[in-house]
Amino acid sequence: IIIGLLGSFAISFYAGILIFVYLVSVSVYSLYFKKIPFFEAFFLTLVYLLRIFIGLLAIEPGISQWMLLFSFFFFFFLVLVKRYTELLLYVKNLDDDPTGRGYKTEHINYIQLIATVSSLISLVIFGLYISSPKVQALYTEPTYLWAVLLLGLLWVINVMIMSNKETMHNDPIVFAFTNKISLGIFLISIIFIILSY
Repeated sequence: IIIGLLGSFAISFYAGILIFVYLVSVSVYSLYFKKIPFFEAFFLTLVYLLRIFIGLLAIEPGISQWMLLFSFFFFFFLVLVKRYTELLLYVKNLDDDPTGRGYKTEHINYIQLIATVSSLISLVIFGLYISSPKVQALYTEPTYLWAVLLLGLLWVINVMIMSNKETMHNDPIVFAFTNKISLGIFLISIIFIILSY
């Protein structure tokens, strides 16, 4: 880790600072925030966002604020869905808190509500992005992106239904790449994105 950190400073001082902040954030999360309900999900989302920021910085110097805003609310949704499915399993098995993060059964409805609101905010942000002048300049047929937005809404609905039925994998990322409906939505979305160019 130390060698990698020093190497990042050698390549770019700014990138080195970001990676250092990321490593400190992961440590702070594990030591102090991991067992604080809701706040741990918020902080973990910020850590994920920082990871995305570092990755995008390596590819493209100019990072879209739209992308960061969308990513925050979308990943916050994913983190909360994971907690939601874990707690449903906890209620079913009457076992100890499987999350290890201090959540209780009375938090289930709040988690579901906040997760749903967060997912809808991410979709609204994506819609505002589609309507922005920047998109009109980047894409020849930006109208196709509205289909991607609707497919995103369909995916969120599918996730919430499957989680309520307790038939969803407790990791939304694994679910996204193993569930047939999710894969279908993903592939169709790629087609519409290609058409938009």
